[in-house]
This record gives sequence, C-alpha cells and structure tokens, in this order.
Amino acid sequence: MLEVVKIKKMSNRTNNILEDYRQFGLQKTAIQETIRVMNKQLVDFQLPKIKNILVKLGIIENDTDFKCINCNISWKNKASLAAHIRNCKRC
Repeated sequence: MLEVVKIKKMSNRTNNILEDYRQFGLQKTAIQETIRVMNKQLVDFQLPKIKNILVKLGIIENDTDFKCINCNISWKNKASLAAHIRNCKRC
C-alpha cells in the first residue's frame, strides 16, 4: 500500500514536470515567432528622408537602380536582383 502511494506521488511529480516542460515549449515557440516578426519589421524599417540625402551624396545606391533588365521588377539590393536574374523566366 505504501508503494502505491509513492508511485502516485512520483506520477504527480512527473505530470507536473511534463506540464512545466510543455508550458516552456509553448513560451519558447511564442518568443521565437515574436523575434521572427520583429526581425522582419526591422529589416523593412526605412528612413526615407535620410535615405534620400545619402543617395544624393552618393553614399548609398538608389533602390531604383536594382531593376531587372528583362522584366523591369525592382529589388531592394544587388543580392536580391542577382538571385532573381539567375531564375528570371524572361532571360
């Protein structure tokens, strides 16, 4: 009888540990998703007035310079354009 009580206590402890681990996994997934979304927002964040000044000074290149010569689609940077050109169906 004493052994049954010990087993039930161990089972309850195991269930508590499993529940904590499950909660940890859910929180971890939620945090990872939040970081992914925030990272995308940071990548897309732009300061247009400062960008125009830097383009005029020649410090950075204008985004309109990154157009595919075959399909005329604009890209954010040289790497994106180069990746597109490799697979452009109109080439």
